[in-house]
Amino acid sequence: MVALTGTAQQTMPGNAVLAFTTPSTPVANQTLIKVAMLVAQNNTDYGLPRKNAALRDSGGAIPMALEQLWADEILPKSVNFSFQWHYGNCNEASALGRIYKYVKEFDADAIIATPCMDVPPMLGHLASNFNLPMMVWGQSMASILASSNNLTYPTLLNIVPNYKYMASGLVSLMQYFNWTRFGFVLQSDINGVSGGCNLFARDIDKAVSEQSTVSINLKARIFNTQTSDLSTIVNGLRKRARIILLCFDDVTQLRTFALSLFDGGLKTKPAMKECRCRQQKNADAGNRKMPMPAMKKCRCRQMKNEKKCRCRQIKKENADAGE
Repeated sequence: MVALTGTAQQTMPGNAVLAFTTPSTPVANQTLIKVAMLVAQNNTDYGLPRKNAALRDSGGAIPMALEQLWADEILPKSVNFSFQWHYGNCNEASALGRIYKYVKEFDADAIIATPCMDVPPMLGHLASNFNLPMMVWGQSMASILASSNNLTYPTLLNIVPNYKYMASGLVSLMQYFNWTRFGFVLQSDINGVSGGCNLFARDIDKAVSEQSTVSINLKARIFNTQTSDLSTIVNGLRKRARIILLCFDDVTQLRTFALSLFDGGLKTKPAMKECRCRQQKNADAGNRKMPMPAMKKCRCRQMKNEKKCRCRQIKKENADAGE
């Protein structure tokens, strides 16, 4: 049973709610922690991938988690929580005004930011000004919100991965397998509301520029699959890229582009698994390096229990070809 603030009967987040108080056995000298929360409203014009940014699925976990904290005696029974929240359209000015109102009138003790891309960095400054902890969740993956950024956001609590770490991980993965080039195709939400491919692209460019072994040999941006020349992009990928990275804010457009890749012939095993044979810089000292002319043709076999593709010389094919 949930005890609710206000005069009308209300339910958990995900419905038309504005406030609720978590259940707790009434005790003397009770401490009430007030939380201000912003929720991304479902609106097809903003391209949000799931209704209310998945709060409908996860909002019910809030009282369950608190009940577990009380049961495990991590929180004393005298601590209770009250939530006030607002459904918004990921507008920075509206979000700042609403949170300011909650802080001044509701006397909020903590802030849970909306999962939009552009709003949390703005709210972080407001939280720092009032010295209130601010938590981010969902799609709040902007690199500026990294937990290590204590100087800018000293009160930020963040367990969400960010694009900087993802870009660095991508480059490290390429280096691990001795892959040197990849193609990158992105489709970004021009409103900057629900997607972060623009932010991801910036961090990838930075990560690539900070080293010299991995490079982007083809980069294309799609604003709309209905108007962009997909065939030109697919042809470029087929000719120049074996490793292709896709980042699409709109899953519908991602499916359309994936079908274009299929129609363009990028669906076969060679297109997905082929790797170029090359001399390994750190080859075992006891192994004699094969001369480059003898390595013109090779087949890359993907081993089940190995992380690398080993290129093998196909002597018979070379002999048949007269090489």
